[in-house]
Amino acid sequence: MDLLDTPERWAIIRLATISPPKGKGPARLLFATVTALAPERMPPPPMAGVDRIRVKRSDENIYFRRALLSESEALEWYRSLSDGFSKTPLPTREVDRDEKYDGIKFFVGPLFDEKPWPQMSLPIGEGFFSLPSAENDPAPFIGSMTSCIHRRFSTGAQEFEHFLLDDRACAFIASRMHINFRTYQEYLGSACYVSPQPVIRQIENFITEDTTTGEESLFFRFVPRPGQTVQGLQLTTFDKDMNLLTDFQTLSLPEDGIVQQMKGTCDGEYGYVLRSQEHGILAFSAPAPFLRSINVGMGVADRNQHIIDVPIDDSPGSPRMTYHASRSTLHNTTSVVVNKTEPLRYRALRREQHIRRERKLQADTQGQRWFNDDSRIDAMRFFHSLIQGAKKQIIIADPYFSGLQFAQYLYKVSSPEVIVDILTTSKSFKGKSSEEKASAFSQTIDHLRQTQHITVNTYILPGNLLHDRFVVIDSEVWFSGNSLNSFGKQASVIVKLPDPQPIIDNLKKLKTRGQPIDVYFNVNTGDRSDKVDE
Repeated sequence: MDLLDTPERWAIIRLATISPPKGKGPARLLFATVTALAPERMPPPPMAGVDRIRVKRSDENIYFRRALLSESEALEWYRSLSDGFSKTPLPTREVDRDEKYDGIKFFVGPLFDEKPWPQMSLPIGEGFFSLPSAENDPAPFIGSMTSCIHRRFSTGAQEFEHFLLDDRACAFIASRMHINFRTYQEYLGSACYVSPQPVIRQIENFITEDTTTGEESLFFRFVPRPGQTVQGLQLTTFDKDMNLLTDFQTLSLPEDGIVQQMKGTCDGEYGYVLRSQEHGILAFSAPAPFLRSINVGMGVADRNQHIIDVPIDDSPGSPRMTYHASRSTLHNTTSVVVNKTEPLRYRALRREQHIRRERKLQADTQGQRWFNDDSRIDAMRFFHSLIQGAKKQIIIADPYFSGLQFAQYLYKVSSPEVIVDILTTSKSFKGKSSEEKASAFSQTIDHLRQTQHITVNTYILPGNLLHDRFVVIDSEVWFSGNSLNSFGKQASVIVKLPDPQPIIDNLKKLKTRGQPIDVYFNVNTGDRSDKVDE
């Protein structure tokens, strides 16, 4: 059967399975995608055999195979995946089949449809200039072509721990399935159906200007795929200006797919949704401004470059590093105006105020908080409010957190369900009264346990292992450059980190390198700071 002559549409199945050591059970689904090919796309050549890699520390093997099926057969295979045993796909063309790998049983865990079949979803970007390869793209495996997806998720991600710990195995799958499973663990054991957008081949959207009046318009042109028409598709446009919805229209596309909207001046943000009664949402563009000017700067670096050789720290015999240094002189700047406008002065002032409010809102969302000098009490109350809201865990990592800080903060823990981990260092015991500090440390912990009925675990880290200060409240992490023993005495700032989980994971790793406080007191005698640092 000649692929170019048949009217049947085609689909590619990419299947990755993971097999336990021989004799210890069947292979199980790692991930599968079924991608329907656009009518104008040539099918790929058949794949010979399978690609395989062994997973470290588990003796498991990962197998990858790509198969070409008719779209109807590929869709049937996708819907047949269910809890229990399924079979690897059987290519439609007999010449492509390999009896060693095709039609072979493998295990599939419970799969749950994200949306009722055949309801599809359209992945969208995160804003202006967003790309399909963005870190938070919901479907990184679909590539650059606009496509809709249907997803069937598994609950068995915990079964692939050894795979996730193996760099080579993760890279092996990423290069073949186009997904990084360390970032997208929800797809482990799952399957997805990818359907290219079936109607629109191209969308043009830009600004036009009336040379007589100077008024600007939005221009749309929707080009259909061969054999398709855009007539009757529903286009909804929406205009946004400084968080104001300034226009909202829905209209049917004409046969030529051209729409022009008079706007006067196009200095706001513009978005649209294109929808078909049969296929659902075909295209989406979030509100975004048009690129109106480009500033280009050109600099020339001096021919004379210096190689700087410095030690990496102040310790005797420190390793050294080198880096190149040169001067760059800015010779000229150029502003390329894409589409000139003359906004009024008051409009520029309003935009400036709007931007300031957005930045303030972003700072509030990220927990950015400034404390002036001599605001120690306000700072302590701020930490009290954080600690009091904890439901599951508190981790305080501070190299100078000592017995007094237990009394200053931890009596605010309100639930006995909260587990408190303190990561401090021997620096908290330095000084003439180190013995007294150590005694007060233990007494305060005991009193906390008796009165508040909370679990407090304290770990003494080597003196130079921890520098910055972190406060973990459940799944949120706050970062500070100042220790909690003096926060607010001098000007201080604290921020809530946007990606807390890696910080929490690394703090837990640091904990394993410390000594529990009872072990530290029993093992170390005399000068404790010297003992723990050795």
